[in-house]
Amino acid sequence: HRPPPPANNDTILVIGDTHNECGGSIYHDVIRYEGGYSPRLGIRTSMRNMEAARMLAGHDIFIHDCARGGLGMAVIRMCLEHDIGCRIDLKQISDTIPSHTTLFSESYSRYVVSVPQDKLNHTLDTLRGTETPYHMIGSFGSDTIAFSYNDYTYEMDRQKAYKIWSESLESMILHG
Repeated sequence: HRPPPPANNDTILVIGDTHNECGGSIYHDVIRYEGGYSPRLGIRTSMRNMEAARMLAGHDIFIHDCARGGLGMAVIRMCLEHDIGCRIDLKQISDTIPSHTTLFSESYSRYVVSVPQDKLNHTLDTLRGTETPYHMIGSFGSDTIAFSYNDYTYEMDRQKAYKIWSESLESMILHG
């Protein structure tokens, strides 16, 4: 049984904390940068976050991991795979980490969660009850995918984003 996909007005949460850890990330590969801090694994933190995600999945809550490519790629994948837009406020995660790091950090044990309004209180109670760190970062819905940080918003048309993504994937498969 699969939980329902993200829907209009679902609240977007991130389980786990984001750290300044882009060393060895896809983002650093793309910009051809070597250096930075690599993600560190905390076994207890990882187990707690994973267990909270498992509990929520058991209550028909849609969850996507933030492993490869970080939060930005996880959210964009969710939007493109389920034909939905979103609005994300990166300051809800951290006001001390730069926006590009918040988007693409590959800190371990983080999950993007799509929560329908009728399940929000139960979800928050579950996370608080298990002492799992979380951040309410936005909502699904609209024709665009938008990430805000302070007074700047990067917004892209969902259909255009899908076209770029699908052509990039096809090009990668065909041409390596």
